[in-house]
Amino acid sequence: MSAAIPTRHPPDIGSANTTTITTRKDPTKACGTSPPHHIHEVNNNTLILEELGDLSDSEKTGHLKNRGYTMGMPRRSGLTLRLLQLDNETIGQRLARWRKERGCTQAEASEKIGIIQALISDYKRDKVCLHAGMAIRFAQALEVTTDELLDVNGAKKVSEGLTGLRLPRRTRKIEELPPSQQKTLLKTMDTL
Repeated sequence: MSAAIPTRHPPDIGSANTTTITTRKDPTKACGTSPPHHIHEVNNNTLILEELGDLSDSEKTGHLKNRGYTMGMPRRSGLTLRLLQLDNETIGQRLARWRKERGCTQAEASEKIGIIQALISDYKRDKVCLHAGMAIRFAQALEVTTDELLDVNGAKKVSEGLTGLRLPRRTRKIEELPPSQQKTLLKTMDTL
């Protein structure tokens, strides 16, 4: 026999006496005796437990499990998406090409973006899907727009000839030199 779920308005999420829980079961099918708390449905997968007082997280979890709920992350989808191809390049290949064009190593890019170097490699090999927030971080680190990074509507193409030259990094190193050494180096370059 199903216990009735109170029809009160849910409290504010995040208030001191509430706990937000993600479940995999329809809250209308809760069974058992009346619990020592109130359950409020926020959306299809989120419940708010109110007035649990001094119970620990494991005790709160136990209350839900006793009522037929399961805790944790949603199940992994069985669907597989094919890699998105942009002008015969995957997004990972495009990120690597822009990074190299800017003369930036994986280590330098990871430092600018604020992620570990292994993750840069995972993006390059298309092991990880690029989400919007990370695309923005890559674009900012590589000093391009997201449209250019993803080649939206035929945005400006990367200069193929500069890819192997690493000119941007060398230019930055020249700019870091003292002015007297910069003049000497530029005179040497002009004679070539």
